[in-house]
Amino acid sequence: MATRIFISYRSADGRDKATALARDLGERFGPEQVFLDKDDLPAGGAWRQDLARHLNHQAVVLLLLTPQYLGATTADGQARIEQADDPLRRELQAALDGGARVVPLLCDDTAPPVDAATLPPPFHRIAEFTFRPLRAYDWVLDLQRLGDDLAAMGVPQRPRQRRLALRAGAAVLVLAAAGATWWALRPPPQPLVGRWLLHGAAPAAVAVSFSPGAQPGTLQLDSAAVDIRQDPAWRDYRAFWRERFGAELDQVVWRGQGQLLADGLPSLRLDMALQVRPAGAPHAEPIATGSLGAELPATGRGPLRARLWWNAEQRWQDVQLQPQP
Repeated sequence: MATRIFISYRSADGRDKATALARDLGERFGPEQVFLDKDDLPAGGAWRQDLARHLNHQAVVLLLLTPQYLGATTADGQARIEQADDPLRRELQAALDGGARVVPLLCDDTAPPVDAATLPPPFHRIAEFTFRPLRAYDWVLDLQRLGDDLAAMGVPQRPRQRRLALRAGAAVLVLAAAGATWWALRPPPQPLVGRWLLHGAAPAAVAVSFSPGAQPGTLQLDSAAVDIRQDPAWRDYRAFWRERFGAELDQVVWRGQGQLLADGLPSLRLDMALQVRPAGAPHAEPIATGSLGAELPATGRGPLRARLWWNAEQRWQDVQLQPQP
């Protein structure tokens, strides 16, 4: 299978995000379809020539627009994009010459070029393409949208993903025709429903409760107020909050929405999106977002090993759910 997705980035500030993006896109489309410059080029090869040889009209080139992508300078203060040997310049030119699809990704709070037409060739053409966000604090959502865009462009997905999509489509037809519950989800009673302690995500255990959602097979999570005054991880953010709002941020609450999926018997899989919000302000913007995942026996309540992902930190954290009476 030919490589279809190429990631172009400035090493000075884009390598971590490029590596995470390659990993996560590889999960959906297969690692053989994701090209990450030096990681995928043969040792000792002329990488610029190899890159040009790989690109074709079916390829998609993702430009990670970090601050240094266009703003990097040489030791004598010259703009890197002005230099004939700038690797990003050569990559973009090769993409355009090969007829590849180009997708600029605005990383975190990077703004699009105000007047791209004034940039040196070939960067002056960036404004011709549709920009997409790629934010650490909303990674899961942005990655999903980007993956959907790539699939719409014709990038083949991994066989397992296609089978899951067919199963989901079949479930919708069953629901519409028979009024039955979603067949891919376990019917109630749901093993997670009830009170739990989440260990490992904070200095003290977080008391959470799972309850059935509005749709069959869905769950929602609510936590008691979490005191963050003694948590060193919150120190800087509490100072920011105090400076911005003139008030103290002492407590937060967790909120989550997700599903119990029956990917394979006899286990169930929890897939839940999480938000952390200021306590007492249910309509405030979330402070942090992430996800909670776990596999659990269909008949058991735990304790359960789980994994917690925070978008801002871009890493998984092992946690444990302990059932409460």
